[in-house]
Amino acid sequence: APRSGDDSEEEVEPSGRLAVSLRQAKPVPPPTPPTPDQKKEDGATRPPIAADRKSPQKPALPKKKVDPRLVTPAGSQMNGGGIFLSKDGGENWTFVKQLNPRPFYFSAPCFDPTDWRRIYLGGLNLLRTQDGGETWRTIGQATHADHHAIWVDPKDGMTVISGSDGGVNISRDRGATWDVIQSMPIGQFYAVDYDTQRPYWVYGGLQDNGSWAIPTQTARGGVGFWDAQSLSGGDGFFVRTDKADPAVVYSESQGGQVVKVNRSTGQRTSVRGAMNRAKGLRKGELLRCNWNTPIELGLHAPKVVYVGSQYLLRSLDGGETFTVISPDLTSNSPRKQATGEIAKRISINGESTGAENHCTIVTIAESPLMKGVIATGSDDGRVNVTTDDGKR
Repeated sequence: APRSGDDSEEEVEPSGRLAVSLRQAKPVPPPTPPTPDQKKEDGATRPPIAADRKSPQKPALPKKKVDPRLVTPAGSQMNGGGIFLSKDGGENWTFVKQLNPRPFYFSAPCFDPTDWRRIYLGGLNLLRTQDGGETWRTIGQATHADHHAIWVDPKDGMTVISGSDGGVNISRDRGATWDVIQSMPIGQFYAVDYDTQRPYWVYGGLQDNGSWAIPTQTARGGVGFWDAQSLSGGDGFFVRTDKADPAVVYSESQGGQVVKVNRSTGQRTSVRGAMNRAKGLRKGELLRCNWNTPIELGLHAPKVVYVGSQYLLRSLDGGETFTVISPDLTSNSPRKQATGEIAKRISINGESTGAENHCTIVTIAESPLMKGVIATGSDDGRVNVTTDDGKR
């Protein structure tokens, strides 16, 4: 695309030289004459950096001693970032647009090989530009959100395939209309469980598609997707069934949002409030839950529920009340826990979704042979075992 202030069209470089990038924009110093240490081994002098080359530069740190990750360079755009276009294979870059949706998760641009001005960009929504990045519009509104992978047919550019959190989507008209492919068994289950009915049901949490229950047999013999029963929404993670009462199921979405479901009555009850009020928490203390918070049910007594945060929580009444039965079972490192705050301060998209939480319990196991033996594992490498039901 023409550079800012230039209304003339530019010739496209030969095939293989065009590139698009999303990176952190930082102030670019003016060109300087070469210095002696810029000499090559053969004695030639390297040319100075071009004035329009938008190569990222490290910002100068302030005089006071602070964490450099928290420093935002003066004049940077939206904490630094956007779309850059190169027409010489990456040697020089031109800033095009202040657009870079959640780059740690999305934000992988894809050229239409038949027209360099047409670029697709994944994110919460699927975006497309047809003028080299100057203007963008949302396409694929009928598809599932969160687009990670994009492919454009190099023969004619008409067929576009998007891979999102809902599966595969195909367009035959450059994104004007879409077919959502429902026949591919590619759902991602984080955790599965079963109950004690005959025939038994299976349960699982699907990535960004809630938690579900489905029978293994039906009266007509076969099983279809229409036989599945929704338990809860959000990102589906752990699902655990009460082996003494198959109607009772516990499911969890991001950040420890635990829900208790009675499949016989359809009643859904949030358990998170009881977790926040757990006996043993200090006044005002917050639970530090992983994006994928573990739930386990007791193997030696009914209505026992375990949930992990920085502590191991236990309920003896089916999630009505909880007690903290452990000290902090993680490293409790302030440096590791600062990642969420850093993300809010300098992320290209200032946010803290809970996925950044660190120093959290990610797995719980109770011994099926010995009552009182429980093990936990944390995302910072700590394994802890109690042999007396959490007393020590």
